[in-house]
Amino acid sequence: MGRSRLGSFLRCIGTVFGSVLPGSCALCHGDSQHALCAACSIQFLANAPAHCEICGRRMPHLHAKICGVCLRAPPAFDATVVACDYAAPSDLLAQDLKFRSCLTLAESFGQVLARVMQRQLTNTPDIIIPVPLSAARLAQRGLNQASEIARSVSRHTDIPLRVQMCVRVRDTQPQA
Repeated sequence: MGRSRLGSFLRCIGTVFGSVLPGSCALCHGDSQHALCAACSIQFLANAPAHCEICGRRMPHLHAKICGVCLRAPPAFDATVVACDYAAPSDLLAQDLKFRSCLTLAESFGQVLARVMQRQLTNTPDIIIPVPLSAARLAQRGLNQASEIARSVSRHTDIPLRVQMCVRVRDTQPQA
């Protein structure tokens, strides 16, 4: 059995057992049917500090919606949605999803991102297009974490997902 097929098989087995056996929160290790218990999800993902609604820069005040840089020179895009900062413990959860295939975390990240999108965006996107992995990286990891998060966001927002719309043409170094 090839490496990617074995990984898919093991993830499938984990999903089946995860729906039958009790689980634990990835952060506090308390009982949870999801990757994160409700308390940790609220504490670490749902209460992100204020960010510029256009570029995503961290803002010093909650009442400001757009940073000075974007007011002076608006970028070519309309909005950036920030679900959480890439800091402890969210950074470790992202790495668990990305490098250890903890797929239940994609669902948690997707739920939080969908909530923030619904709260922040006045215009709903027409489609969701996840950032693709190169063929070599996809074969190595067995999954594209961006696609998995996007799949969850699509389910929670009813925005169509188009995984094949973009293709990565150059392999780049992994980021962590």
